[in-house]
Amino acid sequence: MAKKFADFVQTGNVVQLTKDELLEIISKEEMECTEDIILKGAMKWIEHNNPEPDDVKVIFENVHLDIVDSQFLIDDVVFSDIVYKNKSVQVMIQKVLRSQCRVSARSRVSPKISDVFVLHHNKTSLLSSFTSDNKWEAVPPAPVDPGKFYSAAGLGDKIYITGGFDKRKCTLIYDTITKVWIVGPDLTHDHCFHCMATANSKVYSIGGQYSNTIEELSDSETHWQVVGDLGLTRLFTFPVTVGENILVMGGRKYSVGSDLIQCFNTRTHTVSQLNTKLPCSSESLRGSVHLPDVYLLDYDRHVMHLQVTNTDGDIQIQVKSTAEWKSFNYYFGVTQRDGSLLCFTKDGISKFNVAEGKEEQSTFSKSPRSGEVYNVCTKSSRKTLH
Repeated sequence: MAKKFADFVQTGNVVQLTKDELLEIISKEEMECTEDIILKGAMKWIEHNNPEPDDVKVIFENVHLDIVDSQFLIDDVVFSDIVYKNKSVQVMIQKVLRSQCRVSARSRVSPKISDVFVLHHNKTSLLSSFTSDNKWEAVPPAPVDPGKFYSAAGLGDKIYITGGFDKRKCTLIYDTITKVWIVGPDLTHDHCFHCMATANSKVYSIGGQYSNTIEELSDSETHWQVVGDLGLTRLFTFPVTVGENILVMGGRKYSVGSDLIQCFNTRTHTVSQLNTKLPCSSESLRGSVHLPDVYLLDYDRHVMHLQVTNTDGDIQIQVKSTAEWKSFNYYFGVTQRDGSLLCFTKDGISKFNVAEGKEEQSTFSKSPRSGEVYNVCTKSSRKTLH
């Protein structure tokens, strides 16, 4: 579908999809057609199926409006009945039109590069950037030191950092384009040893040692809002975003390792527990997500490969394999690159060959910065097109 979506829209079959099927398709980063075609398909579906206003908003949030052709937005979208009837969508489109110069329609695939931001803590030095060409780039110091075990998530061109042992309500936002930090709104509750995720263009701060709450912040809002509660204390968990759901996996539960998977629905704000368990109980869990594949590493030397699928809102998790590597204690972060898992620690980068299930020699240079590593977050940024 990522390769043939343009033909699918042209035939009109797009209107026969369920809402969950449509969202799963248009949220894919591998879509090879231009963003104009994705938006045309979404609008066809909305016109035919007449969904609720909140569903229309979620659909538009999964379209990258900033790479839709500006003239198409003005000529065919702004004054359409769909937009006329939905104030939230009007605001989204007007924000894009005000913030950009005229651009031609772009695809998600070719103009993107992935940079890894390592949570490399040494006082106000909070991030190190490991670029797509395997080089380290400096990140300026933050305005404050939140203390150990803060968390981070990437949304658009920004990295959001929340919590920390010393400033548990702290929010810091780093703009990767301007390379400027700002202090964001305080969290409602204390968060440390927690996890963060993004879904539907919003950032979520989830659980940790001092609060079980789930807090939400969108790019246009000025305060955090409590939208859920895990119902139990969980530390060092790993989140996986699947459509409108965030799966909270593993980590410490009541001071012992856990194989638990909870599911938070970002639309209904409900928390449920999946019947499926992780193949291993883990005190601390980190991983890399390229759905349907999820690779997890834990404190206890396990490497787990899961496949996660979402069919009509029914999330299925299949364990593909488990292997053993080595323990990185609580201080590590994981990403995937060129068929290998890269594990970042204060001592450098280790490499695990996924296909062969074993460690291989790493030739990557060590970060020029010192400090413990709490995790990594990956941000895709668009190259400037001339």
